[in-house]
Amino acid sequence: MIAMITWMVPAVAQPTDDEAKIRALENQFVAAVNAKDLDAIMKVYMPDETLLVFDVVPPRQYVGAKAYRED
Repeated sequence: MIAMITWMVPAVAQPTDDEAKIRALENQFVAAVNAKDLDAIMKVYMPDETLLVFDVVPPRQYVGAKAYRED
């Protein structure tokens, strides 16, 4: 019975390499915003015209890194 109970208790999740990369990217973004460094902010995003961003405020959609950077 004890073996059954320990089998049912979930293991503590260990951060994955992907999770660590995402957290590093989040920290990079926060530091760039706090520094008001537009170049550093844009390094977090795709650098080409495949970037597609939706926002709450108009114009609501930006197609491409250039359009998003201009805003």
